[in-house]
Amino acid sequence: HFGTDEIPRQCVTPGDYILHNGRTYIASANNIKKRKLYIRNLTTKTCITDCMIKVFLGRDGLPVKAESW
Repeated sequence: HFGTDEIPRQCVTPGDYILHNGRTYIASANNIKKRKLYIRNLTTKTCITDCMIKVFLGRDGLPVKAESW
């Protein structure tokens, strides 16, 4: 990856790599009406309500997308 950036929660899309509490997650769903972002990794599924979300950036400056797994 090419660094991180904080973006508004409502701009996160499913598949974006997220950095939350020092751990890497993948955004799975973004419920804008309920103000919840659902995230997962291999062992954990959770939802967060932070206003700003730290995402990993690719060389194009856009959030890095996860491969399907």
